[in-house]
Amino acid sequence: KGVSRSKRACITDPSGFWDPLIPINYTFDSSLSSDVVALIRQGIRYWTTNTCMSFRENPNGINRLRFYSGSGCWSYVGKQPTWPSQDVSIGDGCNN
Repeated sequence: KGVSRSKRACITDPSGFWDPLIPINYTFDSSLSSDVVALIRQGIRYWTTNTCMSFRENPNGINRLRFYSGSGCWSYVGKQPTWPSQDVSIGDGCNN
């Protein structure tokens, strides 16, 4: 029999939504290799082409994503409206 897990709640507060009319700011931490940065840029181009979202590399932007070399592959879902920077961990193996 399968393993059951608890249901996850979706974001219902509009402040946690990214505005599709405003580019999402992002930056790369110096801990990332140039190969990983190139893969992330490729992913960002894909999202821009295939969704209503757009992105702008801007290390000083408000509510920016900060891609860094962390332990594992994770981030919070949705915009964290009170945070100036939202971490996206790109650990070993995340590029597979």
